[in-house]
Amino acid sequence: MKSGVLVSKLYHGSIYNFRSIDTNFGSGYKDFGKGFYTTASKEHARNIAYRNAVLHNDNAKEQLKINRNTIIKQINCYYIYNFIFEPNFNGLNVKIFEKSDLEWVKFILLNRDSAITKHKFDIVIGPTADARTMNVINRNLRYRGMISDKEIYTRLLRELEPENLPNQYFFATNRAVEQTLRFDKVPRDIMYLKR
Repeated sequence: MKSGVLVSKLYHGSIYNFRSIDTNFGSGYKDFGKGFYTTASKEHARNIAYRNAVLHNDNAKEQLKINRNTIIKQINCYYIYNFIFEPNFNGLNVKIFEKSDLEWVKFILLNRDSAITKHKFDIVIGPTADARTMNVINRNLRYRGMISDKEIYTRLLRELEPENLPNQYFFATNRAVEQTLRFDKVPRDIMYLKR
């Protein structure tokens, strides 16, 4: 992870328009578990929201081909939410990964394999395991049982490019959100899909 782990501005890319955060709406099988994710990179948030908008519209088209009675509305925009992060960690259980190392890889694998959060942290900060990272992980996990887990983790760390992974800030509990995160003066940017 790049230096300056604790930043003051965070971003969240989404296809949903919302005015409050509820960590219970998150889905499992993610890097740090089920909860609310933000990033220090506005570009990364934009890319996630755009990708999800395109996937949503592609799915809507496919469902319509399968069943003409299906009503999945296509969307024409996505959102980049702007937040102020105030790291008041009093009473919160916080885990910070300074870099993508063996501990980080094990943590990612533990959470990516579960619908529920597999740890007791309120906030986790660390590098993002993006699609490329997950391809590297999945390719190496095929060797489980053939080589030791330690060798798999060593290979993973060698193949990953941790200096290119953006930082992510994960909020597992609503208490953590309420204590450290608030909407910026301009709460969101609306981005329109090209037709």
